[in-house]
Amino acid sequence: MPTDSTYVFGSLRMPQEAHSVSDAIPSIWQSDPLMSVLIILSIILFLFSLNNILNILPCILKSLFNFKAGITIESGIQYSRPRDMAALSLIVPFILLTDRLLPSGKGLVFCLAVISGYLAVRYLLFRMSSYRLYAEEHFVYSSKCVNNYFIILCILWLISLGIVTAFDIGPDAARQVILIESIVTYTLCIARRFHFLVSSHSGFSSFLYLCVLEFLPTGILIILWLR
Repeated sequence: MPTDSTYVFGSLRMPQEAHSVSDAIPSIWQSDPLMSVLIILSIILFLFSLNNILNILPCILKSLFNFKAGITIESGIQYSRPRDMAALSLIVPFILLTDRLLPSGKGLVFCLAVISGYLAVRYLLFRMSSYRLYAEEHFVYSSKCVNNYFIILCILWLISLGIVTAFDIGPDAARQVILIESIVTYTLCIARRFHFLVSSHSGFSSFLYLCVLEFLPTGILIILWLR
């Protein structure tokens, strides 16, 4: 009777394929001094912003389903300032999470450059907008409410990273979850921005604004990331 090929000298031979997302961690995460510095910096920034995040998070969650709650956050400095500080402190952790969960295959420097450039372009477009020059409040609200969804996305990614690590979820499944979270959050953000804009402008001009200052830079970001 032939011996089963899965057994060698009485031992069970197991497949060697990597099924854990932790197996896909690039070696740079383990050996690069720059990565170590950025991880330490991210932890410090996250701890620094934790109090602001916990204080503002209930208001942010309420604003997802309540337009007036969104106006309250944007118009009150007691809400908008800690929210903006929290979002600013999460940029470096977000870049590391992106490189970890949605690797481009081109290294951390590429990830850092692309995301930093994207944020810089968005900021410059906001500064050059005629609406901002006329201090049009709903335009400002529409631009700054992005921080609400950025904070939510960072929290979702942190939770997902914890689940992926704890349950040894495969990298492909992990990326699908991350992409779904990103698409849903981005869609809600666009819907809220449009809601702010149409409060004081026509639907057509609001749509054109989103096309030029939102969809265009985001599309360029996606193309650069996937190339």
